[in-house]
Amino acid sequence: GAMCILSSWTASRDLKSQGLGYYYPLGRSLDGNDWERAPGKAGRLVSYLCGEAAAAGDQFVVGEYLCEVTLPMTSSVTPTGDFVEVDAPYYLTYYERTLTARNELSRFLQKTTFGPTSDELDALEAALAAIVQSEGWTRDEAMAQLQTEWVAAQMDPSNFSTGKFTSLREYYRKRLNPKTAETYRIGESGPEPCSKHSRWRKYAFTYNDLQNSQYLRWGNVELGGGYQSMTPHKVEIETVEYLTEVPTGAPTTTRYPTGMPSVSAMPSVSWMPSTDYLRSGNGTLLGDLTMSPTGAPSLSSAPSTLPPTFPPTYVNILGYGDMEGPQDAVLNSWPSQCSQSILQNDVNSTTLHPNIRSGQQSLSVTGGRCFVMRHVGPGCFKARMSEDLLEGDVVRISFYVKILSQSKQVFQVESGHYHTAKRSRWAIPDDDSHIIARTLVPRADEWTKIEAIHTVGPDWTYDGVVLPPKRCNHYQLRFRVADSTASFVMDDVRLEKVAAPPNTLGLLDGGFLSNPDFVENHKYWKYATNSGYITEDEGRNVMVLGRDKLMRQEILDTAVPNKSYQMSFYAKFTGVASVDVKIILRMRFQN
Repeated sequence: GAMCILSSWTASRDLKSQGLGYYYPLGRSLDGNDWERAPGKAGRLVSYLCGEAAAAGDQFVVGEYLCEVTLPMTSSVTPTGDFVEVDAPYYLTYYERTLTARNELSRFLQKTTFGPTSDELDALEAALAAIVQSEGWTRDEAMAQLQTEWVAAQMDPSNFSTGKFTSLREYYRKRLNPKTAETYRIGESGPEPCSKHSRWRKYAFTYNDLQNSQYLRWGNVELGGGYQSMTPHKVEIETVEYLTEVPTGAPTTTRYPTGMPSVSAMPSVSWMPSTDYLRSGNGTLLGDLTMSPTGAPSLSSAPSTLPPTFPPTYVNILGYGDMEGPQDAVLNSWPSQCSQSILQNDVNSTTLHPNIRSGQQSLSVTGGRCFVMRHVGPGCFKARMSEDLLEGDVVRISFYVKILSQSKQVFQVESGHYHTAKRSRWAIPDDDSHIIARTLVPRADEWTKIEAIHTVGPDWTYDGVVLPPKRCNHYQLRFRVADSTASFVMDDVRLEKVAAPPNTLGLLDGGFLSNPDFVENHKYWKYATNSGYITEDEGRNVMVLGRDKLMRQEILDTAVPNKSYQMSFYAKFTGVASVDVKIILRMRFQN
């Protein structure tokens, strides 16, 4: 057979000469047939139209059979909207392979049976040679005749020992594993999964299954089934412990087991988070909260662990977050004032690039006091944002970052909002609701997973009025190393909408404080060069304050005049025997 492949290179000609980039196919033609799109992402960039030419042209005449394709442009778009020509050539590659008669017969039987055997191949090869010798035909002519005769023989029931056709449907239905209609009926397993009378349930175990686990019942007695006794086995099930009685209508408070059993793709999760954080409306502690007074906060690879309030949806609405695809498309989706590039695995090497976490590519950002961004406003291309963000949406942002060469850096995620109704069109909100996450990355040159929950809408608010963005680039997610010139690499960025009812983001009665338990990471806590950062300690998010560091929050819009407040918090100190903690209420007066 013959195959012709149309390919492009992922980088410019100069970079190709340096060994960078790789081929990706745009289409193929097999054995002189019509051109078709190749499997994979690149195949979606082109389409082929084949037929007889209605008019003559350069190197073809009227009536000649042709295939037409419009190739993707070899230019890239800069953040300013200008087009820059990229010297990225296209390649047309031709392959030809000759099959032996035995290989061609094997391929034929692979298509028409459950697989060839040596005896079948020997018989067909001998029959093919006999046709060639007796008829004087070419091998291709004899092969076509042999295959036609073989198919006709397979369709003739007189050749069967039973004298009738076999039915896959009949065979399947006799051995079908039907779903049990009765919820109380236990599962019945036979000697084999598809044996006669075998019945299986959707659920793994019921109470009756446990009571009858010492027996394997092969069908019922009326149908000729029997019993086989076996040694009883023990089945352990993780249970839920109820800690306290709650009023009628209140959410059920549960404590989750410390061990993590296997979890289905969409677990059933209560709206209420872990009871370690919950208090009732009258201040009664529902869960026994224990805090260790000593010991350093534990740093994990996922510093922003989220409570079960926010089950994962597994639906990523952010395109090109995996950094895979044509370089121009990825770079155009991640504009930046920094110098950035796409890192790629060498297709000619078995060694993977150390700065690519998964797939074939990652985004590298050269250090500077700047950020890389994603436009997530309304009207973005569906390839970049499959769903618009709306006011009130609660989203989970997760990604992997590797900070190069410099350790103990704080990686910051924030939103940017543009609107003409603001005095300064990119002005940040007074309550710092645009600060999404500030996470310590303790070690250099190691992948760290960062997750954060963010509520859309407060960061659109200016002077008490919600100003929804109007265009794709009017709302942004910004990623940077805070107060540093460190370079970094990003990969596997996900943006998911998560289910969360109103008024469940704050786990404690926060009074005039917003996000007092740091469930939304650093949101509402003011950012400055002397701010702290968020990490995980004992299964919850905590604020870490080093020497001369502080945490601040604007409370002008949330504190109620003439209302009494009582302040309490938990603190853990490390490296010192004692410390002076200051809580300051600052006020500014205007005439």
